[in-house]
Amino acid sequence: FQLFVFDSDAGLHPVVLLSILSCASAIVGPHGAGMVNMLSARPGLHVLEFHPSSPSHPSTGLAGLNMCMLYLASLLGHHYFGALMHLVEEWDEEEEKSREVWEADVSFLSTWLSTLNIRAENESGP
Repeated sequence: FQLFVFDSDAGLHPVVLLSILSCASAIVGPHGAGMVNMLSARPGLHVLEFHPSSPSHPSTGLAGLNMCMLYLASLLGHHYFGALMHLVEEWDEEEEKSREVWEADVSFLSTWLSTLNIRAENESGP
């Protein structure tokens, strides 16, 4: 498979992004507005969405689960998987402000992507 990393600061034209996503087999990313781009993908896309594992709702203390992308993926005929990932706050010396950084479990991601390759081979038929 070919890996494409989207950087919102890179200035990629939206038409180019939507064209790339229309051919994608999987998208992986944190919960946020960017996941809506799955609208341009063909049915059967594999979606892995990260959610923060730390409590984020002050009254319930529940992890930051927002299932709107699960519902969207289901409506579009995509295969959704949500994963809790650790979110930490780091100080950015250059910009002199704090920013949130995801700590990804590389072993988990590697296993998930390997599973997709196995499924793709099994789904392709003889």
